Amino acid sequence: FRSITDHQGDLAAAVDTFGFKRRRSVVRMSVGIHDLPTRTSLPAGVTSRTYLPDDAARVHALLDRAYETWDTDYVRVSHDDWVAWMTNDPEFDATTWFLAERDGALVGCALWWSSGWLKDVAVELKERGNGLGRALVVHGLHELAGRGITSAGLKVDGANPSGAVALYESLGFRAVRVETLWSLPL
Repeated sequence: FRSITDHQGDLAAAVDTFGFKRRRSVVRMSVGIHDLPTRTSLPAGVTSRTYLPDDAARVHALLDRAYETWDTDYVRVSHDDWVAWMTNDPEFDATTWFLAERDGALVGCALWWSSGWLKDVAVELKERGNGLGRALVVHGLHELAGRGITSAGLKVDGANPSGAVALYESLGFRAVRVETLWSLPL
């Protein structure tokens, strides 16, 4: 996404004049679902299934752990508020929330909205780097294509150290917009 942010130099200079500092960039990415990446196998010992209401606490906790490891602006919300916000969304479909488990423990998830928007991906720290995130995203792309969805989208924090941007780019996602967040120290 570097090429998209290059044109923001003039804006950066202008807001810097007033003391604003660039905090982060959020990259909106999309991919056409036509030439799908080959399905990727889950790591040995990991199984996948779709979400059930009884999974809510484990999914919420996994997302909290994943975001808190790197996002200093992350704010926890109450579990009841999280469940209501996520499952009452008009695009919520439990059959597009894919969970990965090892020995019954939740180790990863890819939560898609029914429209093809990838809301969240999280993988336990000890499971990262073995292809689990890739397998979950590719599985979701295939499932959505089977439902007639023709494109998928997501937003990712450009500062996310998990390698998320590189993963999405390797799957054909391309940056279509960069939102830069600025702050003014008081």
